[in-house]
Amino acid sequence: MHGRLLHSSGAACAQSAAAPASATDDRPIGKEGALSLEDCCFKEMELVGVGYRASVNERDLVMNLGYSHPVILKIPEGLTVKVERNVRVTIAGYDRELIGRFCANIRDQRRPEPYKGKGIRYSDEIITKKVGKKK
Repeated sequence: MHGRLLHSSGAACAQSAAAPASATDDRPIGKEGALSLEDCCFKEMELVGVGYRASVNERDLVMNLGYSHPVILKIPEGLTVKVERNVRVTIAGYDRELIGRFCANIRDQRRPEPYKGKGIRYSDEIITKKVGKKK
């Protein structure tokens, strides 16, 4: 799983491997999606590429991704977005589904390409690069 969710303490947010699958199947989605105050989860993403930058303006995430125009995404209610060094984006909140959906939307704006590895990736994602043309 790319971009694992982390508690504010740094521990993984996912279910333990020892729990059987049937133990999670019968719980309502509301209990899994919403977490208590001390269970805040976050995902970190990186913008890799020359000139790729991100910034937060009020409730908008503004990204320059090499297009002729900046990409502007509305930050959903319940999420906080923090940008460090213009290339590291941290999305935090209590709803794991909303965090994952918003991160996927950010990544879809410029997916990592397989030859140079440029694009938006999760911080723990490993991009396998392809070999270029042989002469």
